[in-house]
Amino acid sequence: MDSLNTSTLLDVSELLSTISANILLDLPVFCEDTTEPYFRAPASFLPIRERREETLQNSVPLLQLPGTTIREILKTLTAEDAVSLGWSCRQLHGIIFGTEGELYWEQQLRVLQPSESLLRVASKPAETYRRCATMRRHWKQSQYTQSTVEGHMSLVKCIELDGTRGVVVTGSSDKKVKVWKIDGKSLIMGKTIAGQNCGVVGLDLKGDDLRIGYKNGVIEDVNLSSGNSQEFAVGSTVTGFTYCGEVVVGYERTVSLYDAKTLKSVGEYNLHRRPVSYAKLYTPQMGTSASFDKSVDFWDLRKLDMTAIRLKGHHAGVNHFDFCKEKIITASNDKTLMVWDIRKPDVPIKTLQNHTAEVIYVRHQNDKVVASSKDMTLSIFNDNDFSQIGMINTRSVVSSFIYDDQFMFCGCSSGEILMYDYS
Repeated sequence: MDSLNTSTLLDVSELLSTISANILLDLPVFCEDTTEPYFRAPASFLPIRERREETLQNSVPLLQLPGTTIREILKTLTAEDAVSLGWSCRQLHGIIFGTEGELYWEQQLRVLQPSESLLRVASKPAETYRRCATMRRHWKQSQYTQSTVEGHMSLVKCIELDGTRGVVVTGSSDKKVKVWKIDGKSLIMGKTIAGQNCGVVGLDLKGDDLRIGYKNGVIEDVNLSSGNSQEFAVGSTVTGFTYCGEVVVGYERTVSLYDAKTLKSVGEYNLHRRPVSYAKLYTPQMGTSASFDKSVDFWDLRKLDMTAIRLKGHHAGVNHFDFCKEKIITASNDKTLMVWDIRKPDVPIKTLQNHTAEVIYVRHQNDKVVASSKDMTLSIFNDNDFSQIGMINTRSVVSSFIYDDQFMFCGCSSGEILMYDYS
């Protein structure tokens, strides 16, 4: 950075200010193809291109800087400014979007954290960043295409997504598990797994290995490639299973814990006064459970005879929850979502009243929180301040869903699968 004197930085700052104010107002921040030089823009942008060149005629010192110095300048810029600078002329475009700028964009990707489905597509880091930023902008602007697939005969209880392989798995109260393949903008059904004579209440997908939990307390391990399977009976009737690393969590009136490998019982938490609606681990040593007794409990796996933290604020049963960094978002039959700081759990830090019926499911992924309600809507929130950034009307109650940057897949109470594409 020694080579970056005050004059050079002011030159860059002035150029970026001019570009932003006078040149790029009519162009999207992320152009449709950052892999091609700026002069491939539509003919309607000819006056803009001419103004770009005129601006840069007064910035000859910047254009004469060596590539190493430009790379140092990049470290001081936001991604938006880097894009604007790279699209200002041929010379800078080649450095910023070429091989010399890859390290910068790789660093930006680590901050942005794109979903696996984007990373599996081989492309330059700058292009991956552009695609991810474009999709996230589409989420905020409610720009998507929707398709519907006739999936199951009744409520879809659980859904899993393997973005690296383009595979979706759904489990339903119709007793079936279905494996789907993402084909472009379509969802193609592959195999159907008919296991126990009862509903599916939990799924876990890791590569070809699929773990299925059934309402009768049976867990089945299936290899999707070979078709080989193995069953384990872990207990009595359950409402659901969640799979948390080395522990499997089953819940109904109490929370039952099982070793993930042997499926032997390793403990039970039974301090809720009414049935448990959902449970999973917060950390390897701390579990969390929601109940129709209106509370959400945190409990230490080493001290299951006591409650570590109890969240009390909802006026009706709590259906679901998810974690967002040091916060937890709870969804309730009182038609609200509540955001709690786990470090200061006495009262919620925010109450979200965006629905007109019971809120039944909530998930945090990437930079968003999404919730579904019996009012047949999905609400979408920014995960920084939990401000609402979107609302989707669905024609059926969404009972479960999963999403990444490009897709959201929703399982409905009608058995349908809704697919939203934000590309």
